[in-house]
Amino acid sequence: MKQKNPLVLRAVGAGLACALLAGCGGEKLAPSSTAAVSVSQAASASEVAAEERHTGPLTTDTAAQGALTLTENSYPLTSFDHFGAFVNGYAFVVLGDEVGYLSEASGEVTGVYTIPEDDIFTIDLNDLPARYDPNAEFPGTRRAEFAWITEHFACSESGVVPYYEDGLWGYCDLEGNVLVQPIYNQVSPFGKVAMGRRYEEMAPAASAANSTGLNQSNTAGNTRQTVYDIIGADGSVLASTPNGWVDPDLGYYMVDNEVFGKDSATLYNADGTVVLADVPFGVGNSPSPSCSCWQDGVILDGVAYDRTGAVIGDGSGKEVQGIGFGGLLLFHDDAGYGVLYPDGTEAVPTSLSGINGMAEDGSAFARQKDTGAIRRYDAQLNELPAGPLARAGVGESYADEEQNAIVTPVTLYDQDGREITTLKSTMTGTPAYTLTTVLEEGDWLYFFPDNATAQAYQLTLAQ
Repeated sequence: MKQKNPLVLRAVGAGLACALLAGCGGEKLAPSSTAAVSVSQAASASEVAAEERHTGPLTTDTAAQGALTLTENSYPLTSFDHFGAFVNGYAFVVLGDEVGYLSEASGEVTGVYTIPEDDIFTIDLNDLPARYDPNAEFPGTRRAEFAWITEHFACSESGVVPYYEDGLWGYCDLEGNVLVQPIYNQVSPFGKVAMGRRYEEMAPAASAANSTGLNQSNTAGNTRQTVYDIIGADGSVLASTPNGWVDPDLGYYMVDNEVFGKDSATLYNADGTVVLADVPFGVGNSPSPSCSCWQDGVILDGVAYDRTGAVIGDGSGKEVQGIGFGGLLLFHDDAGYGVLYPDGTEAVPTSLSGINGMAEDGSAFARQKDTGAIRRYDAQLNELPAGPLARAGVGESYADEEQNAIVTPVTLYDQDGREITTLKSTMTGTPAYTLTTVLEEGDWLYFFPDNATAQAYQLTLAQ
């Protein structure tokens, strides 16, 4: 399967969901897609000497290092039946029953397998398919399908992708070499760790003792038990459990501590070391809402732990909502977002409206609440040199009489909070764009002017 119109696109990172802490209700911050795994003790941030500590607000007076402009590119989304974004150099695409990955460098599609169209949407461990069908009564949106496909089929940093054969899923590389045999009914994305769901047959006597409702009857009159295999980056099975959860990007996984129950689970790093031995599951196979995982550690019931399970701090009465900058606490109050040292003293007061783009080296972007300016800072909160930056923001919707529709503006701002350009969308019920944290020169903004249309814009230097 070859694409006739070659494209050269730059990868936009491993996660396409919005990662702004302020804009997404405290979702985890996206890691760098190019950094190696780090399980260093985040508590070491508390050892920063007093004279090295940043005591005032983050600076916003750096002169602009250039300006970016938004350039539309002939990204032929509509030439494929289904498609995702470029991640780690490749985009998942479907044409007919052929599945492949479009190379950003060559513009060619490498075919990986064939699959009935409906089976594409069986991969989700949460059984929540999303697809755009213009002939359906409720066709959904291109934006929803685009994000869903990118999440489930993105090319991993190691080049391993989901693999389908005869109704089951496994993993292979882009050459079709199978790493994990297709024995699973559903699989997670592949990353530092992965997970597959399969079924094991149980005799009636064994199933009678199981009152959890996990079993499903089979045609032989016996029952089958749901089993989750936790899969390491090398394809080996790290654990098998009736209840499991993974974060492929951040490299965490959870295993039920009891045979049939979700009251207690152990949270692990991808290398098998224990983070916390007693973390409850929430609804479905996911951590309790009181638990959130971050690049540098975990927050459980308001207490922050590093990836060894050592306590970083509890915010000393402030509402801790994240961990960043190599182990510092991100907090929130009515005035905005700020940063705490592990001893509870303020490293940055509540002068921020967003923190995102956290990398494995402890650096991250921060956005000032008063000016909208964005900068990158290291783990000691020193400003780092950076080229021109951009971010997107959604404006207030209004009625457009000419289009007979409600229009929502999406404005791109530069690193100093100045407007670059504004796009308009008639999308309803979901954000009209998909991007990876802060945008830099060469990155891509995927925009959806309406429910059925996708466009791609590239950030380039203004002439």
